[in-house]
Amino acid sequence: KTGVSHLSCYALSVEPGTPLANDILKGKTETPPADSDAAWFRLTHESLANLGFEGYEVSNFAPTPELRSQHNLAYWSHKPYLGVGPGAHSFDGQIRSWNFPNLHAWLEPWTPAPPGDSEVLTQEDRVLEALMLGFRTKDGVSTRHLEQLFSPHPIPTDYLDNAEELEREGLITITSSHWEPTLNGLALADALPLRVLESE
Repeated sequence: KTGVSHLSCYALSVEPGTPLANDILKGKTETPPADSDAAWFRLTHESLANLGFEGYEVSNFAPTPELRSQHNLAYWSHKPYLGVGPGAHSFDGQIRSWNFPNLHAWLEPWTPAPPGDSEVLTQEDRVLEALMLGFRTKDGVSTRHLEQLFSPHPIPTDYLDNAEELEREGLITITSSHWEPTLNGLALADALPLRVLESE
């Protein structure tokens, strides 16, 4: 027993201007082949599952549901949240807003906090986000939430047909309440929403 109660395992991304990026440009270091990502993803999930860690999100693992990151689950569940401070984002279910990011402006005495900006999400935006966030988690996308987003109309037949096709391909499991990604589906989480929203 290590006492570890939560793990986050992310694929390495190479950022411009870092020593690693410079070494790659100079040919001193090679990047892994692109097709190795899926293999590493599966190996990580299967190895940690053998150690008792459930992959409840694409990159996050916990031994029990109680030890999942409650903070991040609020984002992945598409719930409203309030951001406080420079650069913080907020979401009320329809409007996303963000604060001015400059810390020095926030620290100016006797002045109000500098304004930020906001955007009103369309129904299409909210549906896409619900699918994007939901398919990143083991629990998947709540059909009740989708029904609320499409209300007063039903979920379009095309989308239901597309979800059933994903299930036939072994990428999701459709239950009475959720569209849950399989391990193969989690590996393709970013592609699943676009597959659902394809139209004839």
